[in-house]
Amino acid sequence: PITPDNERKVAALFDEFAVALEEGPSDLRKDLDISPELLQMAWEEAIEDEDSSHEITGKSLVELIHAHSASALDAYKAWRLLRTESSHIFFKEIKSHGRVVAFKAKTTKAVENAKRAFCTKAENAEEDLCFV
Repeated sequence: PITPDNERKVAALFDEFAVALEEGPSDLRKDLDISPELLQMAWEEAIEDEDSSHEITGKSLVELIHAHSASALDAYKAWRLLRTESSHIFFKEIKSHGRVVAFKAKTTKAVENAKRAFCTKAENAEEDLCFV
């Protein structure tokens, strides 16, 4: 049974996730303290690790960049950040039964091409990522 105290905690947690759902990429980066440079560093780490499958999740992104376990909310925000257009420069979605379950680091050549395409769009010309 849910006690009144638990009910308040559940409602507060739900509200935090609802706010995270509506956040844009810059707010997600700010909340998670993940700059475009750190996102690129995470990609570099992922492709350099020869023992891994080069896959990353929201949780592992936070752990890689900040060296601590991600809360459920931070893991969700990181997953949402990985789904953004700027993150797709470095990572592609891995789906299972039509659902995104992880992200895989792209090859260096694919990243160069994706970054060039992203930065040549007028709406992205001033993005920090285009100066990294």
